[in-house]
Amino acid sequence: MCLSRELCYNFFVDKRTRRTKELWEKVSRLICLLFNWRLFLAVLLGTAILGILTGYFFSTYKNVDRVTALENYQPNIITTIYAASGETLDEFSIEKRITIRYQDITPKLLEAFIAVEDRRFYRHVGFDPLRIVKVALVNLMAWRSVQGASTITQQLTRSLFLTPEVSYKRKIKEALYAIQVENHYTKEKILELYFNQIGLGHNRYGVEAASQFYFNKHAWELTLEECALLASIPKSPSNYSPIKHPDRVLRRRNLVLELMVREGFISEKEAEEAKRKPIVLRQERGHRSIAPYFVEEVRKYLENSYGRKETYQNGLKVYTTIDLRMQKVAQDALRKGLRELDKREGFRGIKENILEEEGSSLDTFQHPDWAKQFQVGDIVTGLIVQVNRQGAVARFGEYEAKVGNYETRWSGKRPSQIFKVGDLALFQILSINDKGKELKVSLEQEPLVNGALMAIEVGTGAIKAMVGGYDFNQSKFNRSLQAKRQTGSAFKPFVYTAALEKGFTATTTIFDELTTFYDPYTELPYEPENYYREYYGVTTLRGALELSLNVSTVKLQQTIGVDEVVKYAKRMGIKSPLYPYLSLALGACEAALMEMTAAFSVFPNQGVLVQPFFISQITDREGKVIYKHQPAAREVLSPETSFLMINLLQGVTERGTAAKAKSLGRPLAGKTGTTDKHTDAWFIGFNPSLACGVWVGFDVNKSLGAGETGARAALPIWMDFFKEVLKDKPVEYFPIPGNIVFRRIDRRTGLLATPICPPEDVILEAFRQGSEPVNFCSEEMHRNLMLPYYFQQKWTDIQ
Repeated sequence: MCLSRELCYNFFVDKRTRRTKELWEKVSRLICLLFNWRLFLAVLLGTAILGILTGYFFSTYKNVDRVTALENYQPNIITTIYAASGETLDEFSIEKRITIRYQDITPKLLEAFIAVEDRRFYRHVGFDPLRIVKVALVNLMAWRSVQGASTITQQLTRSLFLTPEVSYKRKIKEALYAIQVENHYTKEKILELYFNQIGLGHNRYGVEAASQFYFNKHAWELTLEECALLASIPKSPSNYSPIKHPDRVLRRRNLVLELMVREGFISEKEAEEAKRKPIVLRQERGHRSIAPYFVEEVRKYLENSYGRKETYQNGLKVYTTIDLRMQKVAQDALRKGLRELDKREGFRGIKENILEEEGSSLDTFQHPDWAKQFQVGDIVTGLIVQVNRQGAVARFGEYEAKVGNYETRWSGKRPSQIFKVGDLALFQILSINDKGKELKVSLEQEPLVNGALMAIEVGTGAIKAMVGGYDFNQSKFNRSLQAKRQTGSAFKPFVYTAALEKGFTATTTIFDELTTFYDPYTELPYEPENYYREYYGVTTLRGALELSLNVSTVKLQQTIGVDEVVKYAKRMGIKSPLYPYLSLALGACEAALMEMTAAFSVFPNQGVLVQPFFISQITDREGKVIYKHQPAAREVLSPETSFLMINLLQGVTERGTAAKAKSLGRPLAGKTGTTDKHTDAWFIGFNPSLACGVWVGFDVNKSLGAGETGARAALPIWMDFFKEVLKDKPVEYFPIPGNIVFRRIDRRTGLLATPICPPEDVILEAFRQGSEPVNFCSEEMHRNLMLPYYFQQKWTDIQ
């Protein structure tokens, strides 16, 4: 007796009745001829389930809420961050979704989804009873889930109203919701909702977001084979990812094309032509890596101001101040400067060799750096595959590069002294030969030192570039905003500003010599030294600032009062605590780079302090403006004082500690800053429209190295930035207030120049009208200046 007959016999027959047994034997034989045992059980079980479903359906239908919420349906959509130019900078979302209207969906995309997901979509009422019975029988016959019975409407209601739990109760509710949706909405509206809701892998929801992600085009621009590919994904987005499983999704795409033929949507010829085409992805490329520190500040602001739901789900449009070109230049300049500084401290050696790991081989090894398209200037990891006396060979995926003595020259070692086969090392790409698959490279190493750069538009306070560190992936700590570091000599302009406001001039003289001061706040003696321990005797305020003389600056502060310096520094925007010690004149205080840069922007803005900002406007998903920046500006210095300080700081970039900046050939001004033991290096400078600050240092209190001053460590970064920013732009000049006059001055004595003055010492000095000198310099004065400071006569204004 076959198994089905035995089961039926045990279920229906009284074994004690021989006659009944004989009758059943005949009936069971007939059943076995008509059905196999699996089919019989399927029919039996299907009948029972259908009865249960029918009863449950009518008992619960009245209790399911009517689906009216979809009339106001608002799916989670992407919050978009825009640069000042209107280009997309970044996006925030839980689900990356871009909504699309039904009329904008190409017909072939509609047909592809209907063919594979719900061929009877236009004929059923929300769920498909025929399909349910068929799928139940098929799955029971296979003893596993082979097919799904959910219609497009059911898939929509599941994603909108239900949890992903697998249960008969959920399936029944799904069907009931589907019926209500079909009762309330047209088929076209249901498809529009579905095509905006469906998950299509890689956190992309809706066909428009998926089209842009996979093909870098709109959904209405898709070709037939691209439509079929998108329709292949919903069954299992992870298993049918075109990126991770191209072969698998290719087979399913071709199946979708065959189903489209079956439904009469396309011809066999069209299907065959589409099948012959390979999968070609053109994944969208954004600016995600250009301004990560800036974007993080935007994200934190949105979360704090509007909450997580509004930030990630409600499709805000955030218009920022960032200039993408400036930002890229800033990032490149900082990274280059930090690598160069790090190289000056020496090569630290190779840290990783793949042959030391079990199972690794030179032929099969692949590094994540090799997955992206190489560009000149990229820093990428290379695998050393050959080493000999002449040099080494490094592999970069399918590319190779020869590494000789020239490529490793900065390390002071030959390649054979540095590398062994299997080593992983960093290189910078200098040129690319795609045809020969060859690269020209130079040895690099990841810097241990860090830094930051901030650029602010002078007239508005708009932040145009922000780089908070070497690598956001390594450290999200934003050093341009969060790091409070000692400012060193970059603080000195506040001392000179207070002096000019008090009536001093650029030609006021001061005697520079080793001096012991008494600090009334610490009640201790204080004996500062000049950087090179050189002292100049008679000098002017201009000379003291250009050469960054410490003793003269402390004398000047003591003369005008340290409280005055604190007052002006705070007035110009320094919010960090300032303590009235004599050492404050030399930057013995901590401040953030943004504070310092904003304060320096007061000078080219003719004495007006504008609060820095980074968001111009925010609109909601409907386009309504919910935030608009309101400028906060106030005059903190007179235009005359501002111009006089500009004139002094121009001397720093022409003759002083930042004289290298003169090579840029533009009107520029700024100040270097170096702290004790070279733990911090600064340069903050500006032209008439843009202020930029650079800070370099370790995150811990550690020396940058001997001689790593602001002029050496920070100024080159600032110059690289300004050189590119000013390229092809007209020359700008600082505006001159009406009551400023100029006189030919001997810059050594601070007096009116005469024919006996060396020509290189004669400059055109700026004064408030009425404050210019009236006396001329003399030969006796020049002879006095030629003496060592301890032999000079002290005929200065400040002793």
